[in-house]
Amino acid sequence: MRVKPEVAASILECVQSAVIVIDHQDAVRYANREALALIGCGDEIEGVTVGRVLRLFKEPNCERVEDYESLARDGGSETLLLLRPDGTERHVTAKVLVLTDGQSKEVALVLSDGTELREMRRRMLYMASHDLVTGTVTRRELAMRLSKIANRSADDSQRHSLTYVAIEGLESVMNAHGIEAEDALLTQLGHFLISHAVRADAVARLGDSEFGILTTVPSDDGSASGDLLEALSRLKFSWGGATYQVSPYVAQLPVSNGIDANVLFVVGKEACARLREHGLRQVSVTTAELESRLGQGITYR
Repeated sequence: MRVKPEVAASILECVQSAVIVIDHQDAVRYANREALALIGCGDEIEGVTVGRVLRLFKEPNCERVEDYESLARDGGSETLLLLRPDGTERHVTAKVLVLTDGQSKEVALVLSDGTELREMRRRMLYMASHDLVTGTVTRRELAMRLSKIANRSADDSQRHSLTYVAIEGLESVMNAHGIEAEDALLTQLGHFLISHAVRADAVARLGDSEFGILTTVPSDDGSASGDLLEALSRLKFSWGGATYQVSPYVAQLPVSNGIDANVLFVVGKEACARLREHGLRQVSVTTAELESRLGQGITYR
């Protein structure tokens, strides 16, 4: 059954999605209000070549869509990047219908704006992988990254190191000023570690006041962790007219092939506890010591 053009236009105006109909000469035959708003055109665009008003790109290679009919060949829908005249970007889901009466052919392009949904998903993924107080990645996220490194090929020559950092001093802030002050100190510590470890692959919060820094190709002499220890020792936190300093303990551990992330975390925690017992601040754990879960003969300095 054929529908009169004016009736079809009224129906399309009721559709919440953006609808653009393109004729066989690549000119816009129809665009509803939602389409004009989405693509950023304030005026009617009927009769205008579609390429002048609609710039769609395939992700992730940013290949511009020239053949809109090809989008319908695979069926379903496709997520595309829409570049508007003002330079802003929108992520849209495109569905395509090819209309023909045997003599002429038109393409109906239905676009749904998924920018807000995409941003919501991005935020949810961020929240799932990051600690919201410190801004660092979570223990689980770091464990996943360590697992990938530990399962790498034996031919991979890259070396990795995990610097385990335990911080003392948060309890005194908490007792004196409450949880808000403690969270503020944790936020400061997280931002400090992220900015200090600019070459790190990841900075993670591993516990209440413990962090892990994953680094590629660490220095052999441990100077990087020594610099971190010195910088943390100088860090000051002010709240309610009082100023506090934290006491850091640093253990540097090699990430060897096949090592379990949880073993690394346990060894790092135990090493920092041993440092406190010995009145020391830094230790480098060897591969042999790691494999025996600290064993004997740890080098303290």
